Amino acid sequence: EDRYDNGLTPCWRRRVLTELGPSSLDDMVDRFAAPHNAVLPRYNALFDAPGVEAVDAFAETWSGGWSYLIPPFTKLDAVLDKLERDNAAAVLVVPVWKSHGWWRRLASGAWTDRIDARRALPPTALSAHSENAEACFFGPAFASPLEALRVVPLLTR
Repeated sequence: EDRYDNGLTPCWRRRVLTELGPSSLDDMVDRFAAPHNAVLPRYNALFDAPGVEAVDAFAETWSGGWSYLIPPFTKLDAVLDKLERDNAAAVLVVPVWKSHGWWRRLASGAWTDRIDARRALPPTALSAHSENAEACFFGPAFASPLEALRVVPLLTR
């Protein structure tokens, strides 16, 4: 059972990656995936399995390519730390939870130059994977709006 087995619906994922992702998805890595829910050929997972490029996304270097990030929302502070430390490019999807420290951090001046573009998403853009839908932390439907962010390295702007 994976309480965080969720992702963007196929329609919203295409829109987000087309609008905010790199021109080619060949260098993009789905950092928080599993064999049954990876949406890109290259992906990291929590456990080793056929097709997994690396185990533990946080142990990998994120610079030099693009990351597709829909992490467990409990790990968003660590994800922001990693993006800063590696000065990495990413498409990051977050819930609009303005009371959380990581949200205030994203809204701060320190992140102004890192966020190149944004796309508001409805709550229905996020869905639980069918294999773990009953265990998903948000139940049958996600209730908060989301935002997709194009995060760029500071040196490339």
